Amino acid sequence: PGTVIENSMLDEGTNNYLAAVAVTADSAALCFTDASTGECYVTTLSDEAEEQHIIEELSRFRPREILITEKILREKKSLNEFFFSFFNNL
Repeated sequence: PGTVIENSMLDEGTNNYLAAVAVTADSAALCFTDASTGECYVTTLSDEAEEQHIIEELSRFRPREILITEKILREKKSLNEFFFSFFNNL
């Protein structure tokens, strides 16, 4: 268990993103960090379709690991369904 950051254990031919998702009452934030290159991307969302945009960004970056609270998964049904499908299809 734990995050793999050793170069010998990472796939050099592809990005190895770690993601963090935060949601407040009126906005959301996403952070993607590539464990193999150190690149970091951050975005904020504050619209009615934020759940769909979160799913689109996660689908685009295809992170190896995602940090998200259980509360978000309980409150955001579409995200919960996405995560269930995402991790069962890796």
